[in-house]
Amino acid sequence: MTDPLTFLNGIAEKEFYTNLKARRQEYFSVLEKFYDEVWTRGNITHFGRLLEEQHIYAEYVGNRTITSDGNYTVECYEERQRLFLKQIKEQAFKDLDNDKTEVYIQLMSKILKQLIKSIQLIDLAKDLNPYREKVIAKLQTCITHLNDTFIQSPISKSNNTPKIQWLGKTNVLATLFYDLWQGQEKGKNNKTKPLLKTQKNELEALLLNNFIDVRGEPLTINTISDYLNSSKPEKRAKVGVRIELGY
Repeated sequence: MTDPLTFLNGIAEKEFYTNLKARRQEYFSVLEKFYDEVWTRGNITHFGRLLEEQHIYAEYVGNRTITSDGNYTVECYEERQRLFLKQIKEQAFKDLDNDKTEVYIQLMSKILKQLIKSIQLIDLAKDLNPYREKVIAKLQTCITHLNDTFIQSPISKSNNTPKIQWLGKTNVLATLFYDLWQGQEKGKNNKTKPLLKTQKNELEALLLNNFIDVRGEPLTINTISDYLNSSKPEKRAKVGVRIELGY
């Protein structure tokens, strides 16, 4: 089985942040892979047109977009992290017992923390610092997710829980749970009553451990975290798209 850390190779090296041409090629290869999977759907007939329109089929690819500044460092990291977490879950659930899993995840968390320290020491131009900081923030979220999923939550329960496939857009699913948790805005000074008493990290674990997306892929921690972030309302489904609560 592939070592999960293989997918994070190079993220603590200067070249990962300075070689913008390589990151662009890497990210576009990711887009092409997704495009190949869904090219017959959504009236998408030409990848070149897809790039020109500055977006990719959102139902299948989520937040993957063509940026205006041409820097795809963060997008490349997100894809690598997705593969890293997918491999971690397969290895933890198939190869290891509960006690060994906890030790294994603790080791991985320590390695990720060391990666953060190494990234912080890279000498970068000032204009590249924001991309470094975003990668570090996502690494920190990844560490929290690993601990919440594999250590604080019972592994056996998570392992035996069948995954429910959500056939709509992921942000609609996350928005539904957010609205149940925080109450749904119904206009000026009008809001439904919250129906869930929980914490953000608990909702993240619930969605990640129990749902897969329309393609049958696991939900990603970075995307779900953004959807459930109270300071990022633009990430959630809007009126007319979201599921309306009628109570």
